[in-house]
Amino acid sequence: MRPKNPKPAPLRDKVILREVRGVPETLLEDLIDCAGYRGPARALEEMEAGIAPAARLNKRKRSQLPVARAATGRTLPALSNAEIQLILDEEEAGSG
Repeated sequence: MRPKNPKPAPLRDKVILREVRGVPETLLEDLIDCAGYRGPARALEEMEAGIAPAARLNKRKRSQLPVARAATGRTLPALSNAEIQLILDEEEAGSG
């Protein structure tokens, strides 16, 4: 019997790399122009200081995570895409 795989960690803390075949080997120096920055080299501390104000601002703008509720045992109806679109159209017509 095969052992079960451990539950994967959230992707937000990961960088997933995959092999791309048929592309010539590329060096980091070849990719630097993709970053769009033109100017003198910056120290890591300078970059972090430049990013910090925007990061604090974005942190304040985030919405709260949804709160999980206990299951009620009630079954919700499955809606087709057409039924969902009809509801959205009705809501839009009512708010306009």
